[in-house]
Amino acid sequence: MESLKINALQDAARTSTLSTRWRRLWRSVPLVLADAHLMHTGPAPRSDEMDSIGGLLLHAVDSMRDVAPMVSSALAAHPGPFRSVHIACTPMDAHQIQIALWLQLLAAKGVQELIFVNSTSKFDTDVRVPATLFRCKSLTCLYIGFLRFPDTATLPRAAAFPHLRELGLCSLIMGERDLAYLFDRCTVLENLEILASSGLVRLRVASNSLRCVEVCESVVEEITVDCAARLERLMFWETFGIGGIVDDTGNLINMTTRVKIGHAPNLRFLGFLVSAMHELKIGSTVIRVGAIFSTCSIPMREF
Repeated sequence: MESLKINALQDAARTSTLSTRWRRLWRSVPLVLADAHLMHTGPAPRSDEMDSIGGLLLHAVDSMRDVAPMVSSALAAHPGPFRSVHIACTPMDAHQIQIALWLQLLAAKGVQELIFVNSTSKFDTDVRVPATLFRCKSLTCLYIGFLRFPDTATLPRAAAFPHLRELGLCSLIMGERDLAYLFDRCTVLENLEILASSGLVRLRVASNSLRCVEVCESVVEEITVDCAARLERLMFWETFGIGGIVDDTGNLINMTTRVKIGHAPNLRFLGFLVSAMHELKIGSTVIRVGAIFSTCSIPMREF
């Protein structure tokens, strides 16, 4: 599928070059842009080229191409609307001025789906999410990663994502208050994913729209569902608790993650829970070690 998209992009460029009548045609349809498709703009390397050291080196050099100027040109040239924009191959520490301008254009031209991931080899980045992201009120899907959450004092008062239904946070450096700030501005959010959080996860869910929450590869202290009338799935995958001790074999044991379920009448799937790590409380009922099973599919109204 990726190769088909790249070929289509190359064909469009060749057609625009050969025929002046086609040069502006791409502007008449909603923009779909992924910077990964701009990394390699030449013909695909032949198998014999990839077998040689020279071919491998040429392919490696091509894959390190700085595509920021091409992204800037495409965003500036297209009048909008922007249906889908994926920025995941740009080292944002080297292009902080450009990415702020990109987000201004994305906000002005009605971007709907945005993947905005910093291409970096460091987890502890100094690059903050530009405040202009919070002007993208047309977003319905947003994934951001390997960035630092902005100082909320610098964000516009009208910051909101009134149409956002899907949100993914990957290795985003943020605090509990930042997460609450973000929740308050996503009034119709249905799906939330937290992946490889750089900090301790303390999540409080109070939402009339959320249907699925998934936390993966993170250290989780507590997840509290206060009131979530539409929540159907609360999922954990390779999460770890806090505390714990080192046993005789050098393994860390007795880590704890507290999971508290208040009002969630439509919750059907809860897992994967580990008896030695997760402490589950549903209403006034505490399910202790030995009573928790690895995957739950239970009618929550029984509690």
